[in-house]
Amino acid sequence: MKILRKTFAVVSVLAIIAGCVGCKKKPSDDTSSEYWVYESEVVTVGKDKDNSSVADNTSSSGTVSGNSSTTPSGSIAGQNLKSKYKNLKGRKITVVGWWDATQAGTEEDKLILEVEKLFNCNMVEKKLTDYKPLYTSILSGNPICDLFVPRDTDTLSLANKNMLTALDTLSTFDSKDSIWNPAAIAESTLNGHIYGMTAQAARRDMLVYNKDMFTKNGWTDLYSLSRQGKLTWDSIYDVITKAAKVDAGGNVLRYGLAPKYDLGGLAEFLINMNGVAIISREGDTKTLKNTLTSAPAVNALQTLRKWNTENGYMYDCTKYSWTEGVNVFKEGKAAMAIVDESQMSTLKTANFTVGAVVFPHGPDTTKQTVSYTSSATVMPAGVKNPEDVILFWSVREAYNVQHRKQSIFDTLSDPSVKATYDAVKKHLWNKEYTRDFAIACDIDTEDFRRVAAGSKTPQEAIHSVQNVINGKIKDFWK
Repeated sequence: MKILRKTFAVVSVLAIIAGCVGCKKKPSDDTSSEYWVYESEVVTVGKDKDNSSVADNTSSSGTVSGNSSTTPSGSIAGQNLKSKYKNLKGRKITVVGWWDATQAGTEEDKLILEVEKLFNCNMVEKKLTDYKPLYTSILSGNPICDLFVPRDTDTLSLANKNMLTALDTLSTFDSKDSIWNPAAIAESTLNGHIYGMTAQAARRDMLVYNKDMFTKNGWTDLYSLSRQGKLTWDSIYDVITKAAKVDAGGNVLRYGLAPKYDLGGLAEFLINMNGVAIISREGDTKTLKNTLTSAPAVNALQTLRKWNTENGYMYDCTKYSWTEGVNVFKEGKAAMAIVDESQMSTLKTANFTVGAVVFPHGPDTTKQTVSYTSSATVMPAGVKNPEDVILFWSVREAYNVQHRKQSIFDTLSDPSVKATYDAVKKHLWNKEYTRDFAIACDIDTEDFRRVAAGSKTPQEAIHSVQNVINGKIKDFWK
């Protein structure tokens, strides 16, 4: 299932970066050029409506650790932006992505039109499904765009080939501004230089649940458990066993859990949530390391097998797209699901109350971490007047923060949803996350799927994966 995992990784970046896109074609542009805008937000995290702490029993277990402000204080988002406007004299700022434009008339469309007017510039999107022309143009010294979101090739690999502009060398870019996602900055830094940024929180792998189903059946509310520091993998398993329903013919009527992953990808995720990256990076260097340690990985794989022992326990999307899990959940056919932020908009039409929690950190309730996948916006090497481009981009992000009115919480109004959004962002801004290079290095998880099916032991699967890791690491930088 390499194709499924690669597709999921690519779509995740799209969803995180442009999940709330509002695009519009301009009559003066060619058919491949559109607006490209998305939601930005700066939130104060760590408190829910009754001012009690939310998921603040955290400790760093990710690739990097540290603290960073999560509020707009001192940020460009908290400033009067009038002093930042610059007449770009009609300059066209082109952004490359691989997604289709959405229709005009959205709030995002209105905001970007306003910023364009303030800068006297023209921002367009150029859709590319094949990035080879883009990479060829960069290598020839004449890039066809000013900004793009990498696809198939990791930001660090592109930076290593001298194909990107080091943003920290631009006088108009402040990497320490709290509007930027510190996780994205850290994971786009190579040998002291920053090559990517995003204002998006890039929330991934949240655990959502059908609160009405929980109430009707008398199951303990997951958000309540989370606030008490009692939400564990055993808590999830308890619901899985109670929620699964199968008729006499073996047909599943209701699943316990609907992951967005195939079972191999779920294994990798559980390993990460147990505090282990299969492949990690040493600081901001090119050194990738095999960090698939045995004990936590064995525990994660044993959990995977336990959760998959009976028909109906988990929905397996191996033969389907990564969106099927959330659809099964939305239709009321699963008690819980693992979803990304971009998929939450799908749940607006669910006919039940959606609750959400941060996915628990293995069996240890004293720790929390979140997963992170590279999702930065980058600038090709050779862009003309790069300071103007990054100034426009920074102000555009801040303008969205200051003027945006619509929110996902308008429809998904249960307090647990906002609390979880805030908590995940808090972890990312505090650099409490796990970045695993296993997907970027194309590590096949077939052996993990066999563990889920019961045809291989965790130890056998780990040994098989260990045998190929070093070769995959070498291929990453080619």
